[in-house]
Amino acid sequence: MRGDLQPRLIGSGKGAGESFRYSKLRAELVVSEVALSIVLLIGAGLLMRSFLILTRVDLGFDPKNILYFELNLPPSYNTNLAGTLQRKNALTRQLLQRMQSLPGVTSVAEMAADPPPLNYESTDTIIPGKPHSNPWETRFEMCSDGYFQTLGLPLLRGRLFSEDDVFAARDVIVVNEAFSRQYFPNEDPLGHKVKLDVFDKPYFAAAAPHDTYFEIIGIVRDFKTRSYDNPSWQSFPQAFVPYSVAGFNWRVFMARTSVDPSSLLKNMGQEVRALDPGVQISTSGTLEGSLQEFYRGPQFQLATLAGFAGIGLVLVVIGIFSVMAYTVSLQTHEIGIRMALGAQQTTVLRLVLFNGFCLVAGGILIGLFASYGLTRFLASQISGVSVRDPWTSRRPALRIIAPPFGLLCVCTRRSDCEISPVAALPSKPCTLRLDS
Repeated sequence: MRGDLQPRLIGSGKGAGESFRYSKLRAELVVSEVALSIVLLIGAGLLMRSFLILTRVDLGFDPKNILYFELNLPPSYNTNLAGTLQRKNALTRQLLQRMQSLPGVTSVAEMAADPPPLNYESTDTIIPGKPHSNPWETRFEMCSDGYFQTLGLPLLRGRLFSEDDVFAARDVIVVNEAFSRQYFPNEDPLGHKVKLDVFDKPYFAAAAPHDTYFEIIGIVRDFKTRSYDNPSWQSFPQAFVPYSVAGFNWRVFMARTSVDPSSLLKNMGQEVRALDPGVQISTSGTLEGSLQEFYRGPQFQLATLAGFAGIGLVLVVIGIFSVMAYTVSLQTHEIGIRMALGAQQTTVLRLVLFNGFCLVAGGILIGLFASYGLTRFLASQISGVSVRDPWTSRRPALRIIAPPFGLLCVCTRRSDCEISPVAALPSKPCTLRLDS
């Protein structure tokens, strides 16, 4: 008696070529899913690291308890006549005195631009005896003598503006450390004269004709700002001149307080209207609130990418589990036959785990390679983080993705090793033939 096994063996191999093609497609799908999840996790990790650095950087001054507001001057202030300039400066001087007298106010200041660190006004710098082919870009601020005390910028050398300097519109200038390092690397800048190209503009010349060379009288500590083309906080060369040297219509006032700064805004408005009923406060807020508003853009980008990365990771884990489970079901006969031929359970386990880990490892390698393209795309959003730093991007991503994928392989493949050899045999009964 012998069983006719040959047709059954041939039948069990039907569709082998088609099965190979589909198994290759499934393997490519698993690798692609792992690579995509790696890219998303690395992108989220870079933005998270960037956001933490952005919010924790030392700006060089304390933004807490600083109120600011902008005045909306009526048309009568919008001419460039010398008399109008005197009227603007007189309004500024009187308002600063009234603000300083309010309870809870410790210091006050005026400036002709956005409050730091969001001021982007810059000009070319000209220094006698120091020719240069490219513009020497310097951030500049026209401010009152209380500007440095209000922001808490310490004087390092020389002196600050006095009230007489401001009221007399003297051609004096205070610079920061970055200005001194860049333009006077091997000499003392105090006493030198510099020219700010912006004061050669027709508007300034008509408003306040004067010699545009300013004498450096003091050096203050750096504070950080940002530029339009670079999102990271940096210490740019900065120059500060008395607000009275030109007739900017843009007048912004600051006050450092010992109480909640928002509670004093109403009192500030009353002082403004008492001086001139036609002058109104157009914009107001706190310096700390402005920074928080500024951080909302990067925070939203981080939350969006992190959300997609989390959803993508969940979908990838589910997809990989399904694909691998189906792949395992196709290997039932092979595993059963190996077990029937005497293979140990641990040997079979190592074999099938190796296949799963090869797919995951391949996806991780492709994902790491593809992440360089993503980090270049995010370069304009990354502050203070190297896009190729493995400690801040790739290693955390691997720590997150490796455990669930490894667990999937183990859980999925361990069930294979428990297959009985009998279960691997075809369910169709064998037809026996008796030979006489």
